[in-house]
Order: sequence, then C-alpha cells, then structure tokens
Amino acid sequence: MAFNVQTYTEKFAKELDEQHVKTMVTGYFAGGSFNAEFATSDTVLVAEYDMSGLGDYSREAGYPKGGIAMRKRAYTLPMERGRQFSVDVRDLQTNDLKSGVKELSKVMKTFQKRKVDQEVDAFNLCTIGNSALATNIKPETFTESSTNIVKRLIYDIDKATDAADGEEVIALVNGNIHGHLTASNEFYKYMDVANFAKGKVNTELKTINEAGIVRVDGSRMRTAYNFFNGVDTEEKPGGFAPVKGSGSYNWIILPRSAAQCISVLQRTRVITPEINNDADAYKQGYRRLYGAFVLASDQERIVVSQTA
Repeated sequence: MAFNVQTYTEKFAKELDEQHVKTMVTGYFAGGSFNAEFATSDTVLVAEYDMSGLGDYSREAGYPKGGIAMRKRAYTLPMERGRQFSVDVRDLQTNDLKSGVKELSKVMKTFQKRKVDQEVDAFNLCTIGNSALATNIKPETFTESSTNIVKRLIYDIDKATDAADGEEVIALVNGNIHGHLTASNEFYKYMDVANFAKGKVNTELKTINEAGIVRVDGSRMRTAYNFFNGVDTEEKPGGFAPVKGSGSYNWIILPRSAAQCISVLQRTRVITPEINNDADAYKQGYRRLYGAFVLASDQERIVVSQTA
C-alpha cells in the first residue's frame, strides 16, 4: 500500500495533542482538549449549572419545587499561534518520502516540547493566577532561611481543599519555592505519594494533605507576558517573554474543575519536496489554538501566593 502523507499527518496530529497534554504542567486541567465542543472554529462551549439547594420535604405537599438550569457559555480561545518550517531534504538525509515525513515528525515533537508546551503553560498559569480574586492573593517572599514555608503551603492547601467539595486539588509550585520546600525536613513529615490522571495517563505526584504537588519552572510562573508575533523585526524569533518588572507566583492551588485549559492543534500540514515549488525541501505547518478559562463562580476557589 502506498504511503499516504495526509493520513499519516492526521494520525500524527492526535499523537502531538496527547504528548502536549502529557508534558504540560497545566495538562492536569486540559482533559477537555480531547473532546472540546466548538461552536465556531475558535469558540468552545463550556457547560455551566445553576441548581437549587435542598428544602424540607412535606408529607402533605411533597417535594419543594426547585430547578436546575444548564446553559453552555461560549468562550473564544484567545491565542491562535503558528509557524511554518522548511527543512531541506539533505538535512533529513533520506530521499524516501515515508522516511522523510516520519523524520520530520520527530522534529515537530521536539519543537512542541521545547517551544510550545512552555508557552501554553505560561499563558494558562498567568490567566488562572490573575483570575483569582484579590482576597486570595497574598504577597510574600520565601528564602532558603524561611522556616514557615511548609506551614504557609499547608495553610493554603487546606483553604483550597475546603472549597474543593471533595475534588482533587493541585498545587502548582514555582521551581525556586519547590527547592526550598524539598530541602526542608519539615516537608517530608507531611509528604505522601498518590496517582493523578493527566490526559490519558496517570502520573505519580508527591502530596501534602492529599493535594498533588507539581513543580513548575519559574519562567512559566510570572504574572504577565509578552507573546511575540514572529513577523516584526524585533519579534521575529517568536515565542514569549515575561513583561519587564512583572511579578512571580510562589504557588497556585486549585481544585481540578476550577480551571479549564483548552489546547487544540488545528493543522499539521506537510508539503513534500515534489510539490514544493520554492525549494527542494519539506514544508511543515504547525497551528495551535489555546486558552484557559475560569468561571466567575470558581475564582474564589483558587488560592494564590505571589512574590512580594
């Protein structure tokens, strides 16, 4: 059977999405990416519920009347990012079409891991952190000599757990703070280990009071970012960088359902050398839509510690 480039790239796109969720730290909130319901090409529908609470049952009148209102609110994915790459056939060191396309796929996996995952995480965490109400944001600074860092974390985990209604709680901890935590003997007095689902796989996390502790590189835990357009001279390299003077999050703690992170690979178009009119090269397009959403009713369920 002849090798079909389009069929292969469609299958490979699904693998890229699965890898994306698996390797992102915000993959714990990205389960909806696989089954997102789109109203338009860049708008997802998120279910919201409004329910009456219990009332007194009467043996004469029966049940007190109540209702459940379910509506689907449309959220537009705020980020639409992409790149097209050109790879010379000699760089792939093969003249075989199947081998060339598969080798190019390995390159795209590396590109996604090194350049895409960290950008999407940074945007998602910034959005989630900034969505928390001001009353849940405590400016504080920890150093290697801080003696109360574990106690502060436990206090904030318990606060998030109280609002979790029995759901799993995830504590996303800045890598610098995580280093201080794990260097403390106090940390291991409270630490345990448990499995948490992340996309289609289970991961083992350290836990404190049953909350999963996720280490996050500090570059993804800033309060504001610039995302470069990849076209203008000063922005041609693309990617992202923290806004000068922006702060950092020590940690962001929330129940699993308090945030929804949607990230969808829109296209992985491949133009092979025999139909490329510009060069003896493969062209690979990568286009991703993504965003993070926190419902107004969930903002108070997010506990944030921000660097003073």
